[in-house]
Amino acid sequence: MIYLIFSKDRPLQLELTLNTCKHFSIDWDKDSTTVLYKTSNDKYKKAYDDLETKFTDVKFVKQYNFMSDVLNILSLTEYILFSVDDCVFTNYFSTEDIVSILKRYGSVGFSLRLGKNTTYCYPLRKNNDIPNFVSNEEDIISFWWRENKTGDFYYPLEVSSSIYRAKDILKVLDRNAFSNPNALESVMDSNKNILGYMPTLSCFETSVAFCNPINKVQNVNWNRAGTNPDYSVESLLEKYEQGYLIDEIPLYGYVSNGCHREVDLNFIK
Repeated sequence: MIYLIFSKDRPLQLELTLNTCKHFSIDWDKDSTTVLYKTSNDKYKKAYDDLETKFTDVKFVKQYNFMSDVLNILSLTEYILFSVDDCVFTNYFSTEDIVSILKRYGSVGFSLRLGKNTTYCYPLRKNNDIPNFVSNEEDIISFWWRENKTGDFYYPLEVSSSIYRAKDILKVLDRNAFSNPNALESVMDSNKNILGYMPTLSCFETSVAFCNPINKVQNVNWNRAGTNPDYSVESLLEKYEQGYLIDEIPLYGYVSNGCHREVDLNFIK
């Protein structure tokens, strides 16, 4: 299993992603983690170099050709956990158990960001259509993602905090171009019906991850994000350079009402 985390100009937020993932992933030491990153200038690059010295068990790969980089990483593993640098992990999960679940129930993937608690779709500013859940075993549920309904439950292929078979992702990406994480996710979504023979998606009853969209680094989409200047990438870079951390403790056990939710941060040294 490879955890592939996409990052651009967010060293402080990435540090939170890595800290919470390392804390809550029961199989962290068995799996491998790769950060595929891009920086806008030398100040951000210096911050990522510093992070690399802090996380000696994480492979940092500076983006060269995004599409080639992703395809190469996918070719090296049987299972992939996609994540991004504004993702926060909030409770325990075992990738070993999740792989067993995928094998037993034949789901297209396992979402860490979905659960019975994720009733609101932040990007669409509306409530999710809630599927009919099937209880597979303790704390594990599945649902039918192929229904023509609205919201996060019907968006099965995504890059913020879900686990898939690498061969399935390679199949939907075949002969499609993409140049950044948003375009990658768009290609995955556009071709999801290729995997329609696996019509269910699995998750925990209560989600164990969410994205905190307090700022925006891509200009290739209309994705919703917060506008507080204190949380701009420039402001958070200054915080990182001053030696601050985002306090992760208040986020332990946090239950979000959606896959995305703006949450205020506490900074500590």
